[in-house]
Amino acid sequence: MQAWAGASTADKDNLLRKLGASSGVDAARNRVRSCLDDTSRTTGHSSLPISEVAKACSEQVERENI
Repeated sequence: MQAWAGASTADKDNLLRKLGASSGVDAARNRVRSCLDDTSRTTGHSSLPISEVAKACSEQVERENI
């Protein structure tokens, strides 16, 4: 998550596309990004792998869309 916090907007967009976050839906992708941004700023979360947090964020967004 430390790398996410320091990444550019373009790098974040590229990574979200590669991870398939929320099937490419812009609104959902923005919510996943917001979740990742919030997590990267949370104390004690800097060492978490981006892929694991992205998966958890995507699952959270999917639950909220039901």
